[in-house]
Amino acid sequence: VLTVDGVARGIDSRLTQNGMEAFGIPHTVRRIMLENAREYHTVIANCPTMNMDDLIKAMKENVLSEEMLIRLLKWYPKYARLSNPIRRDKSLQLKEAIRYRKESDSNGGQSNDAEVHPLDSLFYFAPVRMNKKLPLPETVFPQSLAGSIGLRTLEDKHFSDWFQPLPFDIWTGFISEHPGMKNGYE
Repeated sequence: VLTVDGVARGIDSRLTQNGMEAFGIPHTVRRIMLENAREYHTVIANCPTMNMDDLIKAMKENVLSEEMLIRLLKWYPKYARLSNPIRRDKSLQLKEAIRYRKESDSNGGQSNDAEVHPLDSLFYFAPVRMNKKLPLPETVFPQSLAGSIGLRTLEDKHFSDWFQPLPFDIWTGFISEHPGMKNGYE
């Protein structure tokens, strides 16, 4: 079977599903090829359709750019609404597998030295009414990313196991120990 990576056995290739192919899943059959020869790919070559396991595997193998992370987080709720109910454990495995590089971390295109951030270490997003200049714990979604993704997307029910609004008690505990509070704001 002809795929984006070259030729692969039918069982090793994957048929596209609701845009999942955009996130680096290897041996993907091009959409145009599938549309032109659907019977060949589904019956004769018996190519399986992409699923969450393929996406999880691809996320474990790849580090996303900030742009691709934003694209993935905007795509996921749409995919979750269209597909059969996604099992909670698969959803959490996906979050655990996602790693990304911040755009500001890369040095003039040299991404080898940029720090990789696991998405699994982010549990909260700051409410809209919170002042952008206030310091936030490391477990809070970076304001730059949250602005690009959109609060409405982060509040989607499909992300309820991934992210929640920053609880006031966690923020007050953090801010009370922050050096700015102890040494004075500079």
